Amino acid sequence: SKVRTVGGMFKFMHDRFHQAAYQLIPEEEQGAFHLSIGRRLHELFKESTKIDGNLFFMVNQLYLGVSLISDQREKKEIANLFMIAGKQAMKSSDFSMAAVYFERGIDFLQIKNATSTREATCHWREMYYLSLELHNMAAEAEYIN
Repeated sequence: SKVRTVGGMFKFMHDRFHQAAYQLIPEEEQGAFHLSIGRRLHELFKESTKIDGNLFFMVNQLYLGVSLISDQREKKEIANLFMIAGKQAMKSSDFSMAAVYFERGIDFLQIKNATSTREATCHWREMYYLSLELHNMAAEAEYIN
């Protein structure tokens, strides 16, 4: 069999099968596909303490759907997940990935297509502590790296 069941989920036995199945998804729908996977994982692990093993996969899926997220509360929540992922990467001494996760968290806080500098930097007023921590951790990860 080319596909097997692992813990109630399907897993491709070979990367080539995975790639072939992925290529069947129209390119314009891939972002929504990744976002739905990320949101589903987030819902499953929201209340769980066992998020660590799937944290990186989850935030990467959410990032691939970033252009489809417009709700600022959801963006803040995801930015916080990137903060957690960055800290996990720091604990593993993977400073380059930590910096990437912190930068992606910062990206989620910023308003894209802002019409003014005030609008583009409103995350500093509305989410000061999260913004500050993400920027500080990004700087620390870059410095160590």
